Amino acid sequence: MRRNTIGAVLIVAATVVGCKTITEEMPEGQGNNPNGPNPAPVPVVVVPVPIPTPPPATPPPAPPPNQPAPPADGPNAPPPNNNPGGGDVPDNTNPVAKLTAKLYFVECFGQIVDPPAPVGCRIHLDVTPTDASNKHTQARGTPRWTYTNMSIIGVSGNSPYNPVLDARAAGDLDCWAEVDGIRSNTVHISIR
Repeated sequence: MRRNTIGAVLIVAATVVGCKTITEEMPEGQGNNPNGPNPAPVPVVVVPVPIPTPPPATPPPAPPPNQPAPPADGPNAPPPNNNPGGGDVPDNTNPVAKLTAKLYFVECFGQIVDPPAPVGCRIHLDVTPTDASNKHTQARGTPRWTYTNMSIIGVSGNSPYNPVLDARAAGDLDCWAEVDGIRSNTVHISIR
């Protein structure tokens, strides 16, 4: 055991004697010497890099050139736009020769049902003016509806061409529309 201990001590002693710390001194002017000269500044080169920008948006198309306004009165005056509720407005301006009224559909809680209309549902009507050739035409006036039994309905809707009746009580009623001196057919409605 003594032999092993002496061998280990000799190995450690040889290692300590054989090791040497290597140090290196920096040359003058490298900035390690606090009393020495400062290093030369490194030039910084700034290269401008363009930032891409999106191309300009395509301008909207130009509106059509203004048309001369038609005369406001006289035989060639256009009829007024009497369709405040929207929808298809025909470009036909011939006088109204016929007015067709109909029950368009019955709506109950968002579902279309067959007549008779149940109480609490909505009845949608429609009236269409046509000319002597039976083509849809623009009326000069606004359709006015007549209802024979207002006690069982409430009238609403945004267009005089498509009124909406709220079925409030059971009963029967007749209704028709008139415009430009023309009366429509009579529509019979039953509410149950």
